[in-house]
Amino acid sequence: MEFEIARVAVALFGCAAGAYFDLRNNRNIPNALLYAMLVVGVAFNAFGLFGSAPAAQESMVAFVVAGGIFAAGYLLYRAGQIGGADVYVMGSVALLLPAQPRIFAGVAAAPYPYVFSVIAASGLAFMAYMLAKYGVIALRGAVKEKKGVDAKTALGMAVVALAYAAFVYVAGANGVFGLSYFVLVGFVVFASIFFMAFKGRMARMMAQEVPLSKIEEEDVLALEYMDEKVVEKYHLKRVADANELKRLAKLPIKKYCVYTKMPPFLPHVLFGLLATLVFGDVLMLLIGA
Repeated sequence: MEFEIARVAVALFGCAAGAYFDLRNNRNIPNALLYAMLVVGVAFNAFGLFGSAPAAQESMVAFVVAGGIFAAGYLLYRAGQIGGADVYVMGSVALLLPAQPRIFAGVAAAPYPYVFSVIAASGLAFMAYMLAKYGVIALRGAVKEKKGVDAKTALGMAVVALAYAAFVYVAGANGVFGLSYFVLVGFVVFASIFFMAFKGRMARMMAQEVPLSKIEEEDVLALEYMDEKVVEKYHLKRVADANELKRLAKLPIKKYCVYTKMPPFLPHVLFGLLATLVFGDVLMLLIGA
């Protein structure tokens, strides 16, 4: 990978700055930072297209992968599942670092684009954070209220658990993976089942009613906790972008239910970047263990 040190430096600076603003500036990341990361990533790969054959191929793959991340990220953004800044940062990382950097010798590289290693490590860190922050409170509330899950959710939880059991049985019998790999996958399965069971309760803890003056651009409206008739009548959208905020100002609604306590994600992206730079892809690392 050409200009590897410069690429890594830009990615680290961008993710660190993004994480800082995500934590200290109420998840408001300056557009100048996001655009700068993207432009530098595009420039590196545009230059690579005119280099050697391997460099040109690597640059083309980087553009394709980044395009896929932006496309999928946009859909998730419109659904209120991820922030717009998160999409920009991950897409920029895909451009800046199309392959596993070799700054640290002997790291476990994956056969897929490096950004997916970063996303996997970031996702694991985010899962652990969510369990630590909301898990005990959600479980305690459910026990206190003696409220179980509905049949559909219970079925989904059972399917996930059975799928993991089948995976452990088949893979364990063949001796393909070590114990650490099963533990990692088991953690993901446990977290997934927990989130399925307490998704609604955890989401409610992050939402609160606020006047329009307190809603900021790109805030996510908790439409499921608002009057269904009001949502349908005024065609309220999930994400309050600039145009939606102007439209909301004309409506007679006094308060909106908004996810004001959504956890920041970019600090976990920074963690994922640092972890994979030093140790490599977590799955490949465990397979080789």
